Amino acid sequence: MKLKPNLKPFILGSLLSLTSFIATAQEPGKANLKEVTQNLDMDGQFFMVNNIEGDLPKIAKLANDWIQTAVKNGNEKVPSDLDAEKMLRELGLDQIFAYGRSAKHAGDHWVNKMYLQTGGSDKGLLSILGNQANPFAVPQFAPTGSDLAIEMNMDMRQVDDMIKLMKDLPQCPKSKKMLEGLTRKLPTGITGEELLNQLNMKMSIAVKLDDNKRVECPIYPEYTFPEMHTCIRLDGADILWKQISPMAGFMMKSEKQEDGTLLMTPHKMPEKGFMKGKKPVIVIDEANNQIWVASSPEFLAKCRGDGAKLSADEQFKAISEGVTAGNMLAYISKQTCMEIRQVKEAKYKKSEKNCLSDDMLKKVMDHVTESKNGYIMMVQKGATGTDITLKAPCPLKEMICGSRKRGCSWSKGKKHRNYGKKKEHKEHKHNDDDHDKDDGHTDDD
Repeated sequence: MKLKPNLKPFILGSLLSLTSFIATAQEPGKANLKEVTQNLDMDGQFFMVNNIEGDLPKIAKLANDWIQTAVKNGNEKVPSDLDAEKMLRELGLDQIFAYGRSAKHAGDHWVNKMYLQTGGSDKGLLSILGNQANPFAVPQFAPTGSDLAIEMNMDMRQVDDMIKLMKDLPQCPKSKKMLEGLTRKLPTGITGEELLNQLNMKMSIAVKLDDNKRVECPIYPEYTFPEMHTCIRLDGADILWKQISPMAGFMMKSEKQEDGTLLMTPHKMPEKGFMKGKKPVIVIDEANNQIWVASSPEFLAKCRGDGAKLSADEQFKAISEGVTAGNMLAYISKQTCMEIRQVKEAKYKKSEKNCLSDDMLKKVMDHVTESKNGYIMMVQKGATGTDITLKAPCPLKEMICGSRKRGCSWSKGKKHRNYGKKKEHKEHKHNDDDHDKDDGHTDDD
């Protein structure tokens, strides 16, 4: 009997719920809900903790039983060597023993917290953000008043195991192309996969909006926004420099500086488009194992100089609450929120079909730009787990996920992009009505 597509999530959910009956009584383990609560706000509008120790391995065993049974029954679409337990271990998801979330209103923004109790594990996906929290770099070099600050540790040395895992899974054309690209030789003779296996660096980005100069948007000329001054710093980038240095002379002019750094500038810049009139520079600082990329020599000098920095900025200090160390940081200023609002409102006014009244749109925009200190997201890995803090306009009381069988990406816009061509419908003997009928949904949902 062929199951209707919209019944599959229901059946899968029912199977997963059986794990509670399959499991036998457990001895006390590594999960400690009291510790989880200490990393959350229990006096806010939302709070929850959950002990999941042993749950994911049980689900993996159930999945393996389903795979093996499907293969025995002649289902050729299921890979016979697919091992759900191995996938769980390689991704490090078996290292999460408990987690908790909370949401608390703090005057003009929401403080959303999530804590993953891992016993300090640095395995699989948990390894990508590096080891335990270390001092943030971008607040120390971004000039005071910077409007965007992003920092992320990128330890890719365990990604190689995950790539091998991907090779065992059914592959779509895009994943096949990506995996093939990783096998190609780079200028130094190593492959992209071998490069990833050695890559352990930190990327920091600082952006400052020019209060005195507005530029025309190259895509939508009717919109303007402040000119952006940008600086990117890569720490631990020596492995990257080894790959690009053989080609650098062809693309850029190189000059040795008095401090021993290498200054590189483009031989020629475009006369049209977004890069018109720009003066980007790259500095290779081999002594400190850093690569600096900036939109202009002037902004680079501000970032590398001794002037006032973002760490001393009152707005940034207020929203970060003095946190100076972590594994990931993303900060957006009040001014940036206002610039985004300006574009959103202008586009809304030009739209022929609006889903909100002008008054309601204003209320929404007022809410989104309410925080006087901007918004921030921080990830900090510690000895017992990982803290994730998001200070945003809204509370994240529950994980947001699409209700359709195709998941979060299945939206009205996505549907029209992928399934809007009549020829494709005829070839696959489907049409829009068929899709709506299968999903149990219509475009009005």
